Amino acid sequence: MANPHKGEVSVIVGGSVHTLLFDINALCAVEEALDIGIADLGTVLASGVRLNTILTLLHAGLLHHHGLSREAVGAMLRTEEIAAAGEKVSEALQAAFPTPEGGAATPSPRKAAKPRDRAGTGKRS
Repeated sequence: MANPHKGEVSVIVGGSVHTLLFDINALCAVEEALDIGIADLGTVLASGVRLNTILTLLHAGLLHHHGLSREAVGAMLRTEEIAAAGEKVSEALQAAFPTPEGGAATPSPRKAAKPRDRAGTGKRS
């Protein structure tokens, strides 16, 4: 089961549910396979997605949890699953690069809850 808090997304490949995750290893695999920097991926995707690109991204996203080869992913992927898989890849890529709403970094609730300006009580450990 995919955990959205960790950037995981569920995707159906070959009629079965799999978990996509674009961790550092997956992103490096994408860079190597497509011979582009990860910052250029948005431009590549915006210019019209090729089936090779979808398969490459899907394979990279499945590496962490499933360790499947690119050929295995290609053999499993059904033509009727391609569009939905592409959407799930996009969702997982967005989860890999979250941006806080409003554009500014959000402070941690734990850090915000601790007052820093007043002296503490008790002995320091």
